[in-house]
Amino acid sequence: MVASRSENEALPMNEVFRIPSLQGNGISVLFAISFFMILSGILLLYFFFTSGETVREIKLIGLKYLKEEDALEILSVKTDHSISHEEMERAALRLKQHHAVKDVEMTLGAGVLMITVQEKSCRAVLRSNEKLYDLFSDMTVSSQVGCSGVPLLSGNFIIDNNSVSDSFLEKVIEGLDLMKSEKPELESRVSEIRLDSKKSFSLYLTDPKIRVVYSGTIDSSLIKRMYAAVSYYEKQEKKSGWIDLSGQDAILVPVR
Repeated sequence: MVASRSENEALPMNEVFRIPSLQGNGISVLFAISFFMILSGILLLYFFFTSGETVREIKLIGLKYLKEEDALEILSVKTDHSISHEEMERAALRLKQHHAVKDVEMTLGAGVLMITVQEKSCRAVLRSNEKLYDLFSDMTVSSQVGCSGVPLLSGNFIIDNNSVSDSFLEKVIEGLDLMKSEKPELESRVSEIRLDSKKSFSLYLTDPKIRVVYSGTIDSSLIKRMYAAVSYYEKQEKKSGWIDLSGQDAILVPVR
């Protein structure tokens, strides 16, 4: 027979106060600590991205095609105003949407907002259907003509969604790049190239004015022939004329 405690008999202390063991709750404690650490990190990142720093000075690097005032207007950044990391990302994205911009990087430190712009290179000015377009390195075009120091390429080009797709045009541009590498003194004189549907072109030089006619692409062989023919023509002290390089022999026709 089991004896029972009387109502007045005192209970042992370890039965009155049930102290839970930390062994069973170890995982819960570690989880709570990890949760608070992650939450603290998120709060710090949120503060970093949303808190602003006052811009004391703005420096723009890499602009050639785009004017500084136009870039600042698109960015919507001003001195003596605070800007957050999130606002800088949005500003950079706006500028990247410009037809002449390839990439934008913005950093802010000690009050100096550094904006590095990587522009697309101008390849030529296109003339098609009596309209002018800037042609960039990725074969995109813009009707807002601003390219300078590049040749004019004339022809009937199909322009769709602000880009042009023409294999012959691309080969002509590649030929100009090759000419610039091999005979820069000749390439710098090219003022215009007129392309036709028969994959031939007329190339116009300045100083003196010479028209060169050819059927095909611009390669090293043509560049050498053109350079020799133009040099010979210039020795004749003619003010203008044209050279036909379509055949095996060059035909020089002076214009009086």
